Amino acid sequence: MSFCYNNCVKFCQKSNPDPKITFRGKLSSNKYDPDSVSNPYGRYGSKYSADSINNPYGAGSKYKNDSPNNPYGTGLKIYGQ
Repeated sequence: MSFCYNNCVKFCQKSNPDPKITFRGKLSSNKYDPDSVSNPYGRYGSKYSADSINNPYGAGSKYKNDSPNNPYGTGLKIYGQ
């Protein structure tokens, strides 16, 4: 599974050219998958990557509207593959 921020219902893929969709990684417990949010060294799992929901100052900021950590925001939509 992958999850992305999206304002409409569309299938999300990492290579999706739609500018309304931002890929935020795979919901996976595989810490070796480079696209997994569980990989502490990967783009989507590192607490230092701006694209990671695990970064409290990046995509995971409680102040970003599309962050899953913002209780008042829109959050992310989850899409299966």
